[in-house]
Amino acid sequence: MTLQLRSVVTDGLRLAFSRNGAVFAAVFLAVETLSLLMVLVAGTTYVPVDLGAGIDPTGGIAAGSQLSGFTGGIATMLVGVFSAVVTVPLSIIAIRTFVAGETDAIPEAALFNDLGRASVRGVVASFCYALLLVLLILGLGVGGFAVMVAAGTANFLSGWLAAVLSIVVGGLLVFAAVAVGIGIWLHFLFLLHEIGVRGQGVVDAFRGSWATVRGNRLRIGGLAFLLVSLRSGVSWSGSPPVDGSWTLLGSVTTGVSLVVAAGMGVVTTAILARAYRDLRADIDADRSSERAEPHDAESPQGEPNLG
Repeated sequence: MTLQLRSVVTDGLRLAFSRNGAVFAAVFLAVETLSLLMVLVAGTTYVPVDLGAGIDPTGGIAAGSQLSGFTGGIATMLVGVFSAVVTVPLSIIAIRTFVAGETDAIPEAALFNDLGRASVRGVVASFCYALLLVLLILGLGVGGFAVMVAAGTANFLSGWLAAVLSIVVGGLLVFAAVAVGIGIWLHFLFLLHEIGVRGQGVVDAFRGSWATVRGNRLRIGGLAFLLVSLRSGVSWSGSPPVDGSWTLLGSVTTGVSLVVAAGMGVVTTAILARAYRDLRADIDADRSSERAEPHDAESPQGEPNLG
């Protein structure tokens, strides 16, 4: 069945602007603010763990001094891992709540139904998803570099022909990387939904997300791309300055963008949760009818399928 975008968006907005939506917006805002502060501090400034221990394991780095690019990158990556560990269980709770259609109170099942195991699976699945994208980019990059080097060193190609070939091959590889990356992002859009709602394992979550998107790729892809683009645009517009030179206007802009981005996060989560609910209902109904067909053929009287 074709996904009804209007009803999904309307239903998702109704949930996002409810009491539960406000609660999740506040929680998302707190987590995003904490993550931003940790990135700004951990990625740029050295803060010793224990100033009074009398131990100097850093070779004389003064507290509050600027970190090197490599050290700052490692610190930022660790902060990202911490943020993922915190964000995944919150996202699962929000997904469960919005799939259930609850507006006034978060259901106990969303909070206590095997949340720990689902969170661990969600973190592992997110890591595998990110690793898949990185391997894809690296593979295409290495392949493109090898082709361009081979074209540049080939004796039978003139200089301009080798340059043209390198540009064409490089462009095709970039296009392929973007196309495959979008395909991976789209088909694995419902990883946390499969894990949090249906209790799937990591491998089955990848399979279930692929099966959920299949048949409605264009509609789901367009809807998700619009939602993610709006949220990313809001976050980018209020991102803090790279050099750390804060101004009053910049601080206000960053604060407003955090609030709006948190609200957009709730809207995105609610709409996609309702889309997932409708898509899974159609898939489960189709599978139930397929299982019932042999029984219906043997029993013309049409006994109900209770299994």
